[in-house]
Amino acid sequence: KFSVGSRRATVTFSPDGRTFAVRGNTSGARLLDAQRGQIVNMFDDQVNMGPYSMAFGAEGRRLAMAVGAEIRVLRVAPSHLNGTTVASNPGPIRRLAASSDDGLLALGRDDGKIAIWDLRLGRLVQTLRGHELSVLALAFVKRPDGSWLASAGGDGLVHVWDPKAGGEPLRTLPGNSGAVYAIAVRPDGRQIATGGGDGHIRTWDPVTGRPDLPLIEHGFPITALAYDPTGAILASGGMDRTVRTWSATSGGRRLRPLVHPCHVTGLAFSPHGRLLA
Repeated sequence: KFSVGSRRATVTFSPDGRTFAVRGNTSGARLLDAQRGQIVNMFDDQVNMGPYSMAFGAEGRRLAMAVGAEIRVLRVAPSHLNGTTVASNPGPIRRLAASSDDGLLALGRDDGKIAIWDLRLGRLVQTLRGHELSVLALAFVKRPDGSWLASAGGDGLVHVWDPKAGGEPLRTLPGNSGAVYAIAVRPDGRQIATGGGDGHIRTWDPVTGRPDLPLIEHGFPITALAYDPTGAILASGGMDRTVRTWSATSGGRRLRPLVHPCHVTGLAFSPHGRLLA
């Protein structure tokens, strides 16, 4: 069995690639220098428990954290950190995603609902209902006329939404077998990748909902996915303690498996694409 519990890791790079944030071993979070590997700041005073999910804002000056049933937004600077709770008690939050324009937060809940929080308005603007079990993965999809949102859950469903319009999903992507733990969107917004308990990566065109590539076999349950900034490489991490890299255009293997000492539960490329955390 694979269990998604409170110790699930999360990692995210700042937009300039100089720092990245990771969950602490027991509580709080750490901001590290990406080149030296040294801790730049610690968030223990602002966050009294380990955040389940984190996302930098578009300009890297703010870091949003899902902490229990709260969303904390911290202002990040080399020697100054302060935070505020922007949403309280929206329900137990499983995943968090930030839109590229820094205006919307999507909060995936244990009850299968997705809360859309508008940071500019400072309030909840939509509640999306389409999953029967916990929302395990969220990612915004870049679009010319405003971002869409892709979601995946323990029910094996993958939905594409208009987060501002609400209502029914724009489309539901078929073919998954079992829970879907990971989702990633190519930077140009033209391909969605998902992975889950069956060990296969599936890709779709978000506009048509049609499969994009043949099944890619990681071989073990997949718990993390990430595209490089060019959209040419897709990385998958799994319960087999490996990270594997694939061509996002052909599905072919790029490198030999990268061996990790533990289960891989979070992946992120740096903005310049030279580092994979």
